[in-house]
Order: sequence, then C-alpha cells, then structure tokens
Amino acid sequence: MMNSVQQNLTFDKSLRQYEISTSYCHVNKLICGKTLGIVGKSKATDTLMAGRATDFVERPLDSKYCCLPDGHDGKCAGNLAEFCAANPLQKKAHQKIMTMNFQTPGNDYAPNKNRGCRNFQNALTPSQAKEIRHFGKTSCAIPLSEYSPGLFQAHSFLDWMVYLSSTENFKYNTTCSNFESILFMLEQHKSYIRAHFDRLNRPVFDTEGFTICAVVGNRVEMEDWNVSPCSSKSKSIQFGHVRARSPDYCSVLSLGAVAMSRRGNLILGVHDFLGDEWVIELKNISSRFL
Repeated sequence: MMNSVQQNLTFDKSLRQYEISTSYCHVNKLICGKTLGIVGKSKATDTLMAGRATDFVERPLDSKYCCLPDGHDGKCAGNLAEFCAANPLQKKAHQKIMTMNFQTPGNDYAPNKNRGCRNFQNALTPSQAKEIRHFGKTSCAIPLSEYSPGLFQAHSFLDWMVYLSSTENFKYNTTCSNFESILFMLEQHKSYIRAHFDRLNRPVFDTEGFTICAVVGNRVEMEDWNVSPCSSKSKSIQFGHVRARSPDYCSVLSLGAVAMSRRGNLILGVHDFLGDEWVIELKNISSRFL
C-alpha cells in the first residue's frame, strides 16, 4: 500500500497525464477557459487542523474558469445557465450538474467538508484523514479522490452540458447571448464524446442522439435530472464515474464520468465502466434463468 507521499505523487501524475491528452487539447480549443477568480482557498484554521496529518501539503490556490465558447461575446461565465430555457425544471437540472461537477458529494464525516469545493486546497489521502479524525469533528479538508483542478472541472462540466442538452424535450433559450456559438460548441463536443464511447462499445446516446443511462440503456427524461441523488427512485441521474473514485487519480475531467441512473450505478458497483467484469457478471446471472 502506498503512503501519503506516494499517493499524492501518483495523483499528481494523473493530472499531468490528462494535461497532455487529446481530450484536454480538444476541450481547451472549445471553451474560453479564462480565470474568473480564486476559489477553494483554505482558512488558516482549516490548514492548521489538516496540517496535523503526516506529510500534509497544502495544494496551490486555484480558480474557477469560463465555460463559454472561445471568442464569445460579453462577460465570461462559469456556467451555461442562460442557454437553458427559463423554466423551473431546466433551472434545477442545470444547478444539479453544477453541484455534481464543482462540489464534492455530501459528507458529514469529519474531517471532510460537506459539499466542499472540488479544488479546495486541503485534500487528504484516506490515511491522512484517518490520522486527524480523532482530533475532533472539524471539517477542514476534502478527500483527495474528490479533488479536481478548476480547469478540469470546467472540462467535465462541458460533458454534462452535452448530456443535459441531449436529453429528450430539453429546451434551448434561443435568445441567449452567444446562442449559436454555444450550440456549435456542444455539438462539436457531443460528436467527440459519442465517438469515444462508441469506439469502446459503451454508447452514451441512443440511435436518435438522445442521452441514455450508460449502463441500463434507457432514454433519460428531463424529470430524471431533478430527482435528488439520494432518492430511491431508480431513474434518478447520478455522476457515473468511468473509473471508481480513487486517491490514485483524478476522475473529474472530460470523459471521466457518464450520465448514469441510480439503478445503473447500483448495477455497475465498484467495477470499471470500461471493463468487462460487470457485463460478464450480468451474463452469468441471466444465464441461470434464460
């Protein structure tokens, strides 16, 4: 088992690998990517508490980034809310993908922050979190497995805007600023996402181009976006990690997650979405009864 120093080095290596990937270059050419101000800054009291962990290193300050198309008109923005038609259903759906991409999952277990910023400076390995837990219930850090640099988050967000805007009955706001360029950006990225997962025999859109649950295969409906991730409803859309979350690599980046229903996520479990283990498991189960 790796110690915290090795784990952080391995995690940082995954960041560098993404920065030289074709996905990184592809998305960087599509979005503006200008910085919008510092986010994730740690308070001195948080850093003091997190610093009690062996080999703790505070991560550098990071920013939020513009998600609008490169060369857009007007002010930069860290979301595409204006592109969604102004109705409660779509506003909630857009807010949901904002939360999934830019905040860590709900977590009340110290020392983890509940819905913390994904590029919060204090990111701990499992052993570091365990080490300082007995000092009290102070929420001073996020798990390293949930950490993602701000630009990577913007890349992941673009994936999710494609999944949302490709949902059946999604309505565009055709009067929004930069409408044509946003639409072009999403269409270009959709083609890239589709080609990638089709090549791996893991389609994420159906034959008509609508978003589907990547495991179960059912077409996603707008109502599925507005169900809480904690809901027991099987069609609730969740953040379907392509690889299970791990402190060994960053998983919140472009092509790092797919739209997955709660039922699909339960079926996949801890398996690698691109691997065959979960498919073979399902085949073995069905062969007993068919």
